[in-house]
Parts: sequence; structure tokens; C-alpha cells
Amino acid sequence: MLAFTAGIGLWRIYVQGRIQLNNQLAVKRLDYLSQQLAEFYDPLFALLLTNSKAFNEAGPPSFPKDPLRRDTAGEVWKQVKEKVLVPNNAQIASIIRTKSHLIDECDSIARYMALFQHIAMYEIFQKNPTELYEKFQFPAGITRHVETVRDGLITKTKGARQPNEFK
Repeated sequence: MLAFTAGIGLWRIYVQGRIQLNNQLAVKRLDYLSQQLAEFYDPLFALLLTNSKAFNEAGPPSFPKDPLRRDTAGEVWKQVKEKVLVPNNAQIASIIRTKSHLIDECDSIARYMALFQHIAMYEIFQKNPTELYEKFQFPAGITRHVETVRDGLITKTKGARQPNEFK
């Protein structure tokens, strides 16, 4: 009887330890997911959206046909590039360079290398425009890709906040 009681006590200690370990692992996982969002995906997504909006609303796609108004739009676009795109691009490049260790396991650094190259070449070609820039266009679908991975991480974060049961 004494051995049985001791066995039950040991089992309880084991179960409590296992629950505590699972809870600690869940907290660590939630911290990492939060860090991925806060330091990589959220700022990257916000900067890409800002650049996209600036390009579409003040950039060449928005230029009027009238030559006089077109010149004015070009001057505005020049200022937008200098004051919005170039600083945002510098931040995007910095995030990719310094925070790539936070890329999710379902994602790949290769997706961001084309963006990184585009940003580097954009700055160079602003100072020295040539037709070579055509080879370094903004990577199609990158903003949607970042949004998709970000949404997946948000879903994982919500799931990680659910109470853990003994596993």
C-alpha cells in the first residue's frame, strides 16, 4: 500500500513537472512568435505598404497625360522618392540584413534577396540612371507574401495563447 501511495505521489510530480515544462515551452514559443512579428514581419509589411501606396498614388502610374501637369507630378514624385521611398528602403534593407534570423520556418531568405537587390540597385540607379535597372525590378508578390506569412504567425500566436493541457 505504501509503494502504491508513493507511486501515485511520483506520478503527480511527473504530471505537474510535465505541465510546467509544456507551459514554459509555450511561453518561449509565444515570445519568439511575437519577436518575429514585432521585429521582422510587421515593420517590413508596414514599410512595403507605405512604399506601394506612395508609388501608386504619386509615382509614374499616377502621372497625368497633360505635359505641364506631368512635369509637376514628376517633381512631386522626385520628392516622394527622396523623403519616403529611399528612407523606407534603407529600413527594409536593415531589417533584412539584421533580422533575417527571425524568418519563419515556412519562409525563406531567398524570397527577400530579390527585394534586397532591388533596394540596393534602386539607390544606385537613382544617382546613375541606366536601362540596366530593368533587371532589378521590385519583386512581384513580395508584399502579399509578407502579408501571408505575417497572417500565419498571427494565427500561430493566437493558438499559442490557448491554455495547454497535459501532453
